[in-house]
Amino acid sequence: MPKFSLKNLNPSFKIFLIFSIIFAIGNSSDTFLILKAKNLSLTTILAIFAYALFNLFYAIFSTPLSILGDKIGPQKLILIGWFLLLFIFSLVLINPRFLFGCFLFFMAFIWL
Repeated sequence: MPKFSLKNLNPSFKIFLIFSIIFAIGNSSDTFLILKAKNLSLTTILAIFAYALFNLFYAIFSTPLSILGDKIGPQKLILIGWFLLLFIFSLVLINPRFLFGCFLFFMAFIWL
């Protein structure tokens, strides 16, 4: 069995791997975001519903975004996702109530 070595990896993959590790270390868990929403006045039932809603959106958008990833390339799609996440987290950092506003927006979107 050949020995694993980072030297054998493609340089562009090494860069991607470094950024992925940094992102994974700095990324907060979605569960913690929902708990933060609970601290901002969501009841326990609504916090659980928010988590279910998150999983529903994940299930609904995973296939269309996979198709988009096939069209534009996975690297571009990952970068778009990271910048979107950075944008949302920046808004939450500026105003923590923004997270609750996002939840209300998604709730209104579902009920329309």
